Amino acid sequence: NIQGKYASAIKYYTRSLVIREEIGDKRGIAGSLANIGVIYNKQGDYARAIDYQTRCLAIKEEFGDKWGIALSLSNIGIIYHTQGDYARAIDYYKSSLAIQEEIGDKRGSTFNLNNIGIIYDDQGDSAYSAGNTSLSADKYARAIDYYTLCLAIEEEIGNKLGVAGSLANIGNIYRNQGDYTNAITLSTRALTIAQEIGAVIETRASAHTLYELYKATGRNKLSLEMYELYIATR
Repeated sequence: NIQGKYASAIKYYTRSLVIREEIGDKRGIAGSLANIGVIYNKQGDYARAIDYQTRCLAIKEEFGDKWGIALSLSNIGIIYHTQGDYARAIDYYKSSLAIQEEIGDKRGSTFNLNNIGIIYDDQGDSAYSAGNTSLSADKYARAIDYYTLCLAIEEEIGNKLGVAGSLANIGNIYRNQGDYTNAITLSTRALTIAQEIGAVIETRASAHTLYELYKATGRNKLSLEMYELYIATR
């Protein structure tokens, strides 16, 4: 089972950590600490996950490894994000992002921009569900800002899967806000790119979104076409 696999992985990485400590391989130690931290996060043992990732971060800082520091900060951000501690998660993502922008790590930047966008997006959903429309509008606007920054970099580096994902994310916010025109435009672009690169999961998601959008706007023929595409890619 999956928990058994996690336990085996921790055992393996811990043995590796001990060996690396014995030979004084600090970079290797950092790698083992990070790997163990990732497993503890997957197990839901967040305190240990943060402890191992923080120890890894300290070694990266000792070496002045900016790429590694940014990665460790992102990893800690993911743990807080998983726990729902959004304020701390955003702080770590932003700290990581600042370093990535400094060193020109564009792919890493998209990861953090997207994750910050997801947090604001989720907060927008929660506020909307609670009936707080002004707060939801503010959170959705922030989410769109970060998704748009992410989209620009994805386009620049030619990551079509990332482009499709960012377009879909922004389209979904417009759908939630009742702006069906923009939602359809962006979701259609996302679908076109997803089909072009053979991304089945993204194709299915965009087809389902468009099915709902066309249904909501009374365009039954297009709605049926999108529903059929959604079923065909399940």
